[in-house]
Amino acid sequence: MLDYNTSYSGLYLDDLLPLSRVESLEKNVENVWYILNQCRDRGIKRFVSDAQAALMANYQLRNQPYNGIIGRIKHTKDRTLNATYAGVQFYCKDYRGAMLTINNIGTIMNYTGVVDVTVYDNIGNNYGPYTLNCVTDTLTLNTITPLELPLHNDYVENIRYYFMYKLAGNAPRNNDLHCNCGSVRPVFNPNRPYFTKSFGGRFNWANYVMIGGCETDELDFDENDYGACNYMNGLIFDVELRCHISKMLCDEDLNYEGDPIAMAIAFAVLYASGIDVIEKIFSDPRLNLTKIKDKEYLAVRQKEFEALYKEKITYIANTIDIRKTDCILCRNTGPTPHRKPLLV
Repeated sequence: MLDYNTSYSGLYLDDLLPLSRVESLEKNVENVWYILNQCRDRGIKRFVSDAQAALMANYQLRNQPYNGIIGRIKHTKDRTLNATYAGVQFYCKDYRGAMLTINNIGTIMNYTGVVDVTVYDNIGNNYGPYTLNCVTDTLTLNTITPLELPLHNDYVENIRYYFMYKLAGNAPRNNDLHCNCGSVRPVFNPNRPYFTKSFGGRFNWANYVMIGGCETDELDFDENDYGACNYMNGLIFDVELRCHISKMLCDEDLNYEGDPIAMAIAFAVLYASGIDVIEKIFSDPRLNLTKIKDKEYLAVRQKEFEALYKEKITYIANTIDIRKTDCILCRNTGPTPHRKPLLV
């Protein structure tokens, strides 16, 4: 978190508001800086909320969020695997602004104990390991600290995530991704990834990722195709797949010197924070309200800030380059978010 005297844009609340109108600030300086920090944080939150609402008045999400389970719990026997490592591959659609969040990893193994799962990608990163509990032939759920994995990376056409563990003489049960029946059959094929189509219901996740079980004798992942099958190798995932429009509005790489949108965002946050500061000046008991001069002036300034804030929000929503994200497109009707139970 930035402190009160740091600003990437060069804008400061103290330049916007006549804080000298509040007498005896030196006696309350700690409270004042605390209030300013709080107001700035609330100003950012208000801006993100209002800007997203204004933006989505003209656009809609390309795909609805998915919040649910990937993988089936049905299993009938152990898998016979000859490799050193086994796991599941997530082959991601190149989707700027979208995020895969893993909240829980379930295990279905042929033994009772633990298994260490490490997540690798195809650009040299790894996450974990995550030590997961196992109970013989039984689904065992393991809540983890949410792991956020972006679906876009500038260095590869498609980012891949591999959830891998060492077999070590034990075996996973033969739970799978889907029943390979019915009209929807998501078959893993990098040459024809199924996320180029449109899915709904319990297969809504397939708009974001292609998934399959994999086995290997080494953990040197790159752009090579390691193959994948319909089996989940004893793993089940509780995930969230969604777009984060706010990242387009709160990019750490905003160019405040050459980009008018970046400065509009900075001013919008400044005005939203200023509105809140004035409200706090009038209402916070830690400041001596009897010492405030010219309350009418502050009230007028608050209305001015509100008008300027709304002006900036409208400008940003109508001008921002939506090509910075793959998440939105021109508005029409669409399905609602899905939350699905464990598949059996």
